[in-house]
Amino acid sequence: MARWKSNAAGDGVRIFWDLALGVAVLKPNLATLVKRNTPPQNKQRQVGVYTAIDTQAMIKDWWDFFEEKAK
Repeated sequence: MARWKSNAAGDGVRIFWDLALGVAVLKPNLATLVKRNTPPQNKQRQVGVYTAIDTQAMIKDWWDFFEEKAK
């Protein structure tokens, strides 16, 4: 709890990027995944990068899941 009080204190919105990544992997229709080249100083290859998430759909999916479990 102390971390949240010191990190972005007073910020009323908290984004759980790790949770969003998990949802994006499990429900790819809720995120945009594109291929990008790695920086030139690294081994050259293409990697997948999420460039957008459907925040509202992820929130709805989250609450729908828990409402279903509560039944």
